[in-house]
Amino acid sequence: WSVYNLSSTSPAWGHPLHDLFPPRVWAIRIPVILTILGSTVVGTFLGLVMIRSNRKKAAKAKAAALKKKS
Repeated sequence: WSVYNLSSTSPAWGHPLHDLFPPRVWAIRIPVILTILGSTVVGTFLGLVMIRSNRKKAAKAKAAALKKKS
C-alpha cells in the first residue's frame, strides 16, 4: 500500500496505474478478514490444547482413584 500511496499522489484517477491496484475498500476488508481468520485459527488451537489437557488430567485422576480403591 505504500507503493500505491506514493504512486497515486501524482497520476490522475483515470491513469492506468490505478488499475493495477485493488479498490480502496479492500484496504479495510483484507486486514479484517485476516484478523478474523487468524483469531479463529488461534482460538481453535487453544481450545484443542485445553481439551486434550483436560482429558489427560481426567485420565490421571481416574487412574489414581482406581489405584486408591485397590
